[in-house]
Amino acid sequence: MPHIELFSDSACVQAPNAFTPNSDGINDVFAVVSSNMATLSVEIRDQQNTIVFTSDDLYPSWDGTDSTGSGPYTVLVNGTTSSGVFLTGESNLAALDYNGATCLIYTGAPVTIDQFDPRICGVTYTSNDIFCE
Repeated sequence: MPHIELFSDSACVQAPNAFTPNSDGINDVFAVVSSNMATLSVEIRDQQNTIVFTSDDLYPSWDGTDSTGSGPYTVLVNGTTSSGVFLTGESNLAALDYNGATCLIYTGAPVTIDQFDPRICGVTYTSNDIFCE
């Protein structure tokens, strides 16, 4: 499932579909980037549909702390733009670890926070994680 990328007029919301909570300083947190949003709510659920994270912050982030396991997760994002348009999106989220390898394994097209398209929300981060091909 692709990452979340929602936009209307000048408002936008982006959320990754992968992150690496391994304390190396690169993509360690799941973070939602937004612009021109009046409200934003994020909910992350584990495989058993248990809520492991929820936030009503306009710039939420989660460090991956989860007593139920290590995913995969489902992310639900809902928000209202400054002009009153309702945006909603859903995606899978993988918590990845190198586990001693030189690259991260992910089936599909991984998008971490450092890979967001800056033309959408105007945010860019240095890309440093290495994905296996």
